[in-house]
Amino acid sequence: MSNFRRIWALAVLVPVFLMAFSRCAVADAVTDELPEDIFLLIGQSNMVGLAPITQLDQELVSGALLFNGKSWEPLCGVVQRYSTAIPSTSQPRLGPGYTFARKLAEMTGRKIGIVANARGATLIEWWQKGYTGENDYDLYEKAVEQVRLALEAAPNARLVGILWHQGESDNTAGLSPHYANRLQALVEDLRRDLNAPDAFVIAGEVGTWNGK
Repeated sequence: MSNFRRIWALAVLVPVFLMAFSRCAVADAVTDELPEDIFLLIGQSNMVGLAPITQLDQELVSGALLFNGKSWEPLCGVVQRYSTAIPSTSQPRLGPGYTFARKLAEMTGRKIGIVANARGATLIEWWQKGYTGENDYDLYEKAVEQVRLALEAAPNARLVGILWHQGESDNTAGLSPHYANRLQALVEDLRRDLNAPDAFVIAGEVGTWNGK
């Protein structure tokens, strides 16, 4: 092979090789690590994630794990990909969970576990415990189930916090007056049913858009 061809081959193959190893290849990332602090991430599209995925977003996060419905795996990329609330036709993208896990692991030095179970285009009413209306997707029940399974898979861990990012669907004159009471009821039910009375709650705020 001529020197020109060798150089050309390296120029083509090296970037491909590096890209392959920089991708979120969880299937090849085996771990026996378990989390210490577990966080539940629920809400609608802003929590599901709409941002494009960059190469940096596909790196494994040191000190953070993602629950896949059965066990814990290294966290990287789209954290909502295992949500049991998302329709099979939907493709979640980058949301706040990836950076949240990375920053928290860096700042605390503890093993962080993420249970992500959001669904886009939902009202807070649909997330209420016992909701049986027209749009009953069992959102509350599925979230509770995933956390319980996650705790069973990490028996020494505890549910530390709940991240809630939802509200755009309720931004109407008829629905917004009920929001605070429904959010309070949701938090109280989750704390009680998950035996985590001291779990803190972080509620994301949707910015002003289209005059609302």
